[in-house]
Amino acid sequence: MDTIIRKIKVSKFIGIYFVSFLFALQVALPIYVNSSFLAQLVGTDRVGLAYATASLITILGFFIITPLLHRFGNYRVGLTLLLILFVALITLSFATNILVLLTMALVLLSGIVIVRFSLDVILETYSSDTITGNIRGEFGTIWNIPWIIAPLIAGVLLINGSFGQVYLAAAIILIPAILIFARTFRSFHDPEYHHIPFTHLLREVLANKDLSSIFVVGFLLQFFFSWMVIYAPIYLHEVIGFSWPQIGILLAIALVPYIIFQWPLGRIADTKVGEKELLSLGFVIMALSTAMMSFITVAHMIIWMILLFLTRVGASMVEIMSETYFFKKIDGQNVNLLGFYRTLRPLAYVLSPVVASLFLAVIDVRFLFVILGAIMLGALFYSNTITDTL
Repeated sequence: MDTIIRKIKVSKFIGIYFVSFLFALQVALPIYVNSSFLAQLVGTDRVGLAYATASLITILGFFIITPLLHRFGNYRVGLTLLLILFVALITLSFATNILVLLTMALVLLSGIVIVRFSLDVILETYSSDTITGNIRGEFGTIWNIPWIIAPLIAGVLLINGSFGQVYLAAAIILIPAILIFARTFRSFHDPEYHHIPFTHLLREVLANKDLSSIFVVGFLLQFFFSWMVIYAPIYLHEVIGFSWPQIGILLAIALVPYIIFQWPLGRIADTKVGEKELLSLGFVIMALSTAMMSFITVAHMIIWMILLFLTRVGASMVEIMSETYFFKKIDGQNVNLLGFYRTLRPLAYVLSPVVASLFLAVIDVRFLFVILGAIMLGALFYSNTITDTL
C-alpha cells in the first residue's frame, strides 16, 4: 500500500511540475513586454495605474477564493482560471479595440497570480515539512527555467514590433498545460478549507514574530520584482538604448541564478544552516547590485549581463529561503494563510508603482534603482529577526 501511495504522489509531482513549467513559460513570455504594451494603450505615465488596478482585482480574488474552493474544489477552480487566461491571451493576440485589449490585459495580469495559488495548494497537499526545502527547490528550478527561455523567444518575436505574436505564442504554450492539468488532477482530493476572516488572519500573523517577519520579507521581495518588471525594461530600452533582442539576451542571462542556486539552497536549508543567514546575504547582494544600475549608463552588454545577473543571484536566494521558511510553517489546509501570503505580490504591484511615481515626480528614472537598492538593504532588519528552522 505504501508503495502505491508513493507512486501516486510521484505521478502527481510529475504532473504539477509539467503544468508549472508550461504555465511559467506562458507567464514569462510576455511579462517583460507587458509594461510597454500597456504604455501603447494608456501612455507611459499610466502604466503603473494599470498594474495597480490589476493587482487590486487580484487581491479581491483572494478574498473570494476560499468560498470558491469550498464549493467547487481546487480542480474546477484551477481549470476554469486556466481557460480564462487562454481566452485572454487569444484576445490580446487579435483584438484591436483598446478597451477590450486593456480589459484582457488586466484579466491576464490578475489571473496568473491566482492560478499560481491553485498550483501551490496542490503542491502543498502532497508535500511534507521534512523535505519542504528540497521540494520548493525543485519546484523553483522548474518554475524558473522558462524565465530564461522566454526572453529569448520574446526578443525574436518582437523583431517586427508585434506584441500580438508574443501573446499568441503564450496561448499556444498554455494548451498542453490545460490538458495535463485536466488529466492529472481530475481526482484531486481537496484538503478541508476553512474560511477565516481577514482580521483574524492579520492578528495571527502579527502575533507570530517569525510569520510577521517572513511576510515582510516576502512583500519586499515582490516589491523588488514588481519594480524591476515595470521599470527595468523601459529603462534598458528607452534610456540605455538596448534593442528588444538585446534585452531578451540580458534577461535570459540574468535569470540563470534561479536555475543554479535554488535547488541546492533548498536542500541546504533542510539539512545545514537554516534560512536566516542566506536570506540576509541575498538581500545584501540585491541591494548593492540594484543600486549600481543607476550609475551604469553605457549600453555595454557584458557589463549589464554581470549586473543583472548579480541582482538575481540575491533575489534567487531570498525567494527560495522565504518560500521554504513559509511553507514549513503551514500545511495544505492553511489556504487562508497561503492566500494572504500570495496577496503580497499584487499588493506590491499596487504600492511599488505608486512609490516609484512619487519619486519620478522629482528625480530621473535611472535613480529609481538606487532607491530600490536602499529599500532592499532595509529588509535586513526583518530577515535577521526570524528563528531558523534548524
